[in-house]
Amino acid sequence: MKILSIILLLTLSLFGCSATQEKTTTNCEVSEKKISYSEKYKDSSIDKDKDVEEFLSPYRKELVDKTDKTLAELKIDLRHGSPEGTLGRFASTIILEKAREYSEKPVDFSVLNRGGLRKEIFKGDFKVRDAYELMPFDNYIVRLSISGDDVEKICSEIAKNGGMPVSNLQIKYEKSSGKQECRVNNESIDKNRVYYIATINYLYQVGEGIPTIKKAKPEDMMYQRLFRDAIIEYARDKKVLDGFSEKNIVISE
Repeated sequence: MKILSIILLLTLSLFGCSATQEKTTTNCEVSEKKISYSEKYKDSSIDKDKDVEEFLSPYRKELVDKTDKTLAELKIDLRHGSPEGTLGRFASTIILEKAREYSEKPVDFSVLNRGGLRKEIFKGDFKVRDAYELMPFDNYIVRLSISGDDVEKICSEIAKNGGMPVSNLQIKYEKSSGKQECRVNNESIDKNRVYYIATINYLYQVGEGIPTIKKAKPEDMMYQRLFRDAIIEYARDKKVLDGFSEKNIVISE
């Protein structure tokens, strides 16, 4: 299975680092050192290595069988959008529900970075391949706690960032006046209360677009719960994927 996973990632052209998932250049930062690589091309007329082909053949078949498996029927197009889109609502809904299920503890809302969702998906069969292409990185789910005052700050950062994928978090923001209304589960923020957030380890560690989230306290670091696997589980269990139309963020001039 380890070899299969490696082949899967290579076949889908899924390159990246868990701590720098937004960067798709040829430099990958590892342990404070930079490793660079260059792509070399060979003449297509050169014959394939027979031994290598024989070795890869069974894994290639298993790969096709695995990634072409249909998980659910997708009734709508999952698209990026600003301040939010159906793709972001889909992903943020999944991580919220799965964080609650896995931790068996309260989770108030979820937030994700838009750039981490790498592929728009169109209605039809939702396959395992779609989950891998949507979330190619091995990011895992985390449950964080944060003060109500910092939730207000996160709302402001999300609004000024032009929106981000969120679930169960409602934001209204007027650019000209800077006036903001932020609610969790359609209830006003209690600045003296502790709130619980579901997100991925990347966003918590890097704070992309919402640096305040790095102040949150880690409650459950679900190292064995990859977000990609949660997407696969969710789709397989639901059978039909539809909805994701509720507007959580409204930004006006």
